[in-house]
Amino acid sequence: MRANRHAGCRPASTAAPTASPTASTAAAGGIASAGIARLMAEIVETETGDGAAARTWLARAADAPADAAWICGACGTGHARWQALCGQCGAFDRIGWTARPRVAEPVTALPTVPEKPPTA
Repeated sequence: MRANRHAGCRPASTAAPTASPTASTAAAGGIASAGIARLMAEIVETETGDGAAARTWLARAADAPADAAWICGACGTGHARWQALCGQCGAFDRIGWTARPRVAEPVTALPTVPEKPPTA
């Protein structure tokens, strides 16, 4: 009689997979993009109802690199698909698959406007 070759195998786990930001991003090979992090927040919230884990993903999305898109190298306009001519500036062959640049410094306060002197 042949021995069962699967006798030593463990049964598949029935537990739901965890979606921790550390494990998932490490498995993906680096830092998740903002869109991936937002998608993971939605998945975690929907599948597990874990609001704290979803908020962790949303916080990560705020600091994550921007998603890549078709961007004109001449004027910075985003396009839904690649095309030879930029619809905004007309540049030829300048559209490439790149990430949008992030804003370097957030605006902390608006400049103050001096009050008008009283009129007599």
